[in-house]
Amino acid sequence: MIAVLLVACGQPPGLDGKVVDIWGEPIEGATVRLAGHDEQPLTDREGRFRLPPFQGSREIKVGRMGFVQDRTEWVGDGRPGRGPVFELYPQPKDFGFYLVNSGAYGRLPPTPVDAIAGPLHTIAGLTSVGNVVADSRTMRVLMHTPLSVDEVARLDLELHRIEFIDRTEMLGPLGHVSATVQRWTAWQEVPTTLRPLRSRTDYLITTNGPLEPGHYALQTQGLLTSGGALTLPKELRVAFPFEVR
Repeated sequence: MIAVLLVACGQPPGLDGKVVDIWGEPIEGATVRLAGHDEQPLTDREGRFRLPPFQGSREIKVGRMGFVQDRTEWVGDGRPGRGPVFELYPQPKDFGFYLVNSGAYGRLPPTPVDAIAGPLHTIAGLTSVGNVVADSRTMRVLMHTPLSVDEVARLDLELHRIEFIDRTEMLGPLGHVSATVQRWTAWQEVPTTLRPLRSRTDYLITTNGPLEPGHYALQTQGLLTSGGALTLPKELRVAFPFEVR
């Protein structure tokens, strides 16, 4: 295979595309692979690349160290013209959940989930919600994890809107009694979509619509909604909160 950097002048016309990160910044030195074509051009400092014209549908892959690779099926008509624009997610160094904000990730802090145990039921919640703020109501979270697809599915990942409860009524053997809670507890589940990206370690979590202002938390294993999940090892009893303004 031959890697060709697009710096030469007088190149023949071709299919011109571009590779940028998810914030629109060009990615230099990304490798572009066109199915059925031996040469693998590298993007220039503006993130641009050129492929030979082709007829029909072919797969185009792009990748660069430190980014999650991507691919697309592109239908060519045999003539030069405008090609695809790829937007690559930077791959975090550490495993965790990363809120996609304008120009940077906001790493969601793993926050301990504990519980107030009553005679007949348990209230689970967070004593802190951290200081990560989403600058868009359309949520995107990158999950960087060593888990397999099957293991991720078994996490039962959910997004919940949470609210702070100072005191509440808990049911006891003799009726309802007032109890101090002082925790952020699950209030309402928010539908999300989880899809794997073109790597073995990265998944994208998105909401199906804009979020209302307030506090939210990603939970696994029903930690905020099922007291039984508190039987997990302490290091796994965490949720991942953030705020939407």
